[in-house]
Amino acid sequence: MGQYTKMIIAVLAAAGQVAYSSISGGITPVEWVNIAIAGATVLGVYYGPNVPGVAMYTKVAFAALMAGLMAAVQLAIDGFSAEDLKPIGIAAANPVLVFLFPNKA
Repeated sequence: MGQYTKMIIAVLAAAGQVAYSSISGGITPVEWVNIAIAGATVLGVYYGPNVPGVAMYTKVAFAALMAGLMAAVQLAIDGFSAEDLKPIGIAAANPVLVFLFPNKA
C-alpha cells in the first residue's frame, strides 16, 4: 500500500457508503449526495499534500470536513433517526482511519 494508504482507506469508506446505500433497498437522493461527498473525499485525500509538518494533517482535515458535510446533509434533509447513525458512522470512521494509518514512501 505504501504511499497510497490514506487514499485506499478513503476508497474503502466510499465503498462502504455505496454498499450501505444499495443494501437499504434502493439509493435515495440523500444517499446519492452522500456517495458524491464520499467520492469527493477520495479525491481530496489523494490530492492533499503528503509532506511533513502541519501539512501532513491536510488529508485528515479534508476527510473530517467531508464527514461533517455528510452528517449535515443527512440530518438536514432527512432529520434525525437511528438509521442516520450508520452512514454517519461510516463517514466519521474515515478521518480517524486516515489519521491512524500513515502513508509510507
